[in-house]
Amino acid sequence: MAAAKSTTQPRPLRPLVAAADVGLLRGGANVDLTAFELFNPPVQNPPGDDQAWCHEACHVETRPNWLGSGEEAIVLANGDVVQGHWPGRIFIFHIDEWQNITKQVPYRDHMLYDDLVLVDDRTIYMGYRQYEDPLTRWTVPVLEEVGVMRGTYSGDYDPDDFDDWDWEKVNDGLDPVEDGIAFNTRCAQLLVHSGTGTVFMAARAAKSPASVSVPGGLYRFIDNPDPEEDYWQRVLYGPFNPPAGGPYWKDFRSIAQSVGGEYLYAGVRGRSIGDGGVLRCLDPENPGSLANWEWLTEGNPFGFEIPFQHPDWTAEQVSKEYLDVRSLHVNPFNEEMVYAGLHNEGSLPQE
Repeated sequence: MAAAKSTTQPRPLRPLVAAADVGLLRGGANVDLTAFELFNPPVQNPPGDDQAWCHEACHVETRPNWLGSGEEAIVLANGDVVQGHWPGRIFIFHIDEWQNITKQVPYRDHMLYDDLVLVDDRTIYMGYRQYEDPLTRWTVPVLEEVGVMRGTYSGDYDPDDFDDWDWEKVNDGLDPVEDGIAFNTRCAQLLVHSGTGTVFMAARAAKSPASVSVPGGLYRFIDNPDPEEDYWQRVLYGPFNPPAGGPYWKDFRSIAQSVGGEYLYAGVRGRSIGDGGVLRCLDPENPGSLANWEWLTEGNPFGFEIPFQHPDWTAEQVSKEYLDVRSLHVNPFNEEMVYAGLHNEGSLPQE
């Protein structure tokens, strides 16, 4: 077992941004820590075991004092998640070296990873997409399966070797059809609830080949003492037959929590699939009861202009239709204040 290395002086905080086609950006590249630099795994085509296919990144997390080493680990989801030309890999950067920890994933060149979370230093959950053929620039990607994979690290701490990661699909409960309703279970975002350690997943909606909307939902993972009995529980996904004018939520794109985990927030997309907006759960330990959820954006329109093609719409109707909440952040000093990152199509904010 190798001795852990440590830094004698604390490093300044440096922001990290997973910036899609650009890859990973790291702040603090100059003296006053204001500039950013590209900070990616080495790329080669075809890549070696610890190299990437492309400079693209969709999610990044850090773990301080990883495995008691005294040094942080940067965990990066790499891959062409937008166009699907190059496979994904999960890398850890630790003590000046990038290592690929998804070497043991079956059909790894068929995979893309939409998000990941670390429950602890040794456990990762990640949303995956698996395609019929290996992904290359010269093939048309045909989606075969979506779901969640769990990785566990069983090795001792060795800064030069992170190969002891075992991966398994944990998809029980992510049923594509339930009670006659088709569901899309593609992961949009994962979250570990700080109060209970429960893993939550926001699943996005989709369009079928016949252009029928297939709803997603909000799920939580039931982690049993016997791993064979682990399963996902759908806790929020509708209602699908609301009363006239009632809300219906189908396309879950983001999830967040207050610092202590007292509140859970979910961001949903409108755009003809359902109502867009932000929901809040007042009891994250019992998220399956609709009575524990508030629709924060009901009666609080975001101020979009009335689109010319729908001159009779109200401001609230425009918000429900056009809100596409892609990210959420809760103020760490005020759990009642939440920030929403919006993706806008078809209507502009009023001046």
